Amino acid sequence: MITLALLTTIRHSRAIFTSTRSDKRQGFDNKLAYMLVSKNILPIQEYSLAFGNFQFFTDYVSCDIFEGEDLDTEKLLQFYALCSDFFQGQRYAVIELRLSSYSTDPSFYIKYSDLLSQVKAQAMVVANTVLAQINEYEAMCIRHCPCRAFHTVGDAIDWAKQQA
Repeated sequence: MITLALLTTIRHSRAIFTSTRSDKRQGFDNKLAYMLVSKNILPIQEYSLAFGNFQFFTDYVSCDIFEGEDLDTEKLLQFYALCSDFFQGQRYAVIELRLSSYSTDPSFYIKYSDLLSQVKAQAMVVANTVLAQINEYEAMCIRHCPCRAFHTVGDAIDWAKQQA
């Protein structure tokens, strides 16, 4: 069982983890902390931007965009630049946690598809039927990679990992 004290230790250990792609145990206080990060159970790095929170794992990023945000071109470019810096040429999946209502400029995915060549999959975890319908519209514009909606994070992660 993972306790609050252990999670606190793991978070502090993860914060000083210096290598995202090696099997070295640099910076970890214990073996459990290393195992949880290396098995993609806990994120390697977390970022908060003005419009949302982002958790980076070895081969995907999860996004929690704030209620009422308008993801315009500037914000989306900022997000994908962060992904490019983190993944450094490695292909990755984007998993959007659509727990709140926000808008995205779907034309971004058409205009900037060449910048999104490293994105191997885009999954959206939707909380209700209305958000699922909005997702269907946005998914029609996402042509650079497979895109699909899910009701659970686990299903989204499993599907994203299966994409080429």
